[in-house]
Amino acid sequence: MLPALPERLRLQFLGLIGEQVKPWLDDLPGLVGRLCREWDVQLEGTFAGGWSAYVAFGTRRGEPVVLKVAPRPADGRAEIGGLVARDGVGVPRLLCHDLAAAALLLPRVQPGVSVNARELRADEAAGLLRRLHVPVDVPPEHVPLLRERLAAQWAAHATRNRRLSRSLPDELVADAASAAEQLSDSWSRSVLLHGDFEARNLLHAAGGLVAIDSPAAVGDPGYDAASWVMSEHDGDAQAFRASVAQFVHALAYPEQRLWRWAWPLAVDSLLAKLSEPGWSSEAVGEAFAVAGLVAGVAAPDWRGALAERHAATP
Repeated sequence: MLPALPERLRLQFLGLIGEQVKPWLDDLPGLVGRLCREWDVQLEGTFAGGWSAYVAFGTRRGEPVVLKVAPRPADGRAEIGGLVARDGVGVPRLLCHDLAAAALLLPRVQPGVSVNARELRADEAAGLLRRLHVPVDVPPEHVPLLRERLAAQWAAHATRNRRLSRSLPDELVADAASAAEQLSDSWSRSVLLHGDFEARNLLHAAGGLVAIDSPAAVGDPGYDAASWVMSEHDGDAQAFRASVAQFVHALAYPEQRLWRWAWPLAVDSLLAKLSEPGWSSEAVGEAFAVAGLVAGVAAPDWRGALAERHAATP
């Protein structure tokens, strides 16, 4: 019997994607069964974590493997395109893929120990980023430009914000969207980005760190660096500034530009915690603290509005 989609993940897909994901959920068992037959895979179970795809583990001809199927085809195809372009550098090597199904098969990373962000030095994370950031003139097939992905994302954020009972000022969300657009259009040396560079997407392998779950895009390397800094801090100003400084040094990247990338990412994180169920008041408070900290450097006009909105949040 094939491992079932965890109920937590089914509910999450419905919450994030909506009713339109139901046909995909209904067809998933048949699709996974077909892929297993075609790729000679015997599945054993699904991973407890994760939120963006059906991910199961098993074996193929005696070797441990991971099967992944994305409910959003564009995301799955972007990951496939990035894996093909990187050809095993800093990522697992792609074994099989099905573009129509947005499905892929990878070797299971061994030992596959999760990364503790508090113990990982900035130069180690930056070292992996340098390996992942392949310079590109033309985007690999199925990999979007970062500015295209962010434009769609921020259009959705504007709609999401207006539906909140206690929304952020529309002008604040528009300012974050504008910052993302300006940054995306003002960097000439584009690279192949990871797209979601956080500790939860890094594993210790026999040969060093590897990245997984990469919704690849082509654009400014500062986006990945800011994603790491944003994801690994809870609003402690001293630690946050130290992390920014470490990445600026390790990547030889402009400091003010990294702070500017942190602004739309901070608003993105805050909107997610305000609009998605399950976040604790502590997590929401930390998101406000980080957004306020970043606004103090990158968008000072909005620091007061964030403080007011935070004070009005139950």
